[in-house]
Amino acid sequence: MSVAKVPNAVETNHKLFGPYARKLASDDIVEYTAFADKLAKWLADGRAYYPAARPQILKLLKIALATLQRNAWVDRDSYFHISKCVNHPMISPYSNLLNSVKDHKERFVEPEMFGL
Repeated sequence: MSVAKVPNAVETNHKLFGPYARKLASDDIVEYTAFADKLAKWLADGRAYYPAARPQILKLLKIALATLQRNAWVDRDSYFHISKCVNHPMISPYSNLLNSVKDHKERFVEPEMFGL
């Protein structure tokens, strides 16, 4: 008798970080929005913030911001404020990502993540 292996949530999530990074780097607004919305939904759950995921979450947020800045023609080397591109269609999905994370910011306790 064969026993099916139940997928480990951490392993499954780890496999999704790469594809999500690629999708959030996309200049296609529909694709960016779809994956930003999926990620925001996942980030709304406190279980998403396990230690191995936190650096990946920050990486995904940085990629989403870089994509927004690139598409909104905002200088990536200057201070970013949403008012610089408030009407851009990527603002809403990016804001949703930040709103999902802000409720869990206290989970980012590792000193090496400060200032990222």
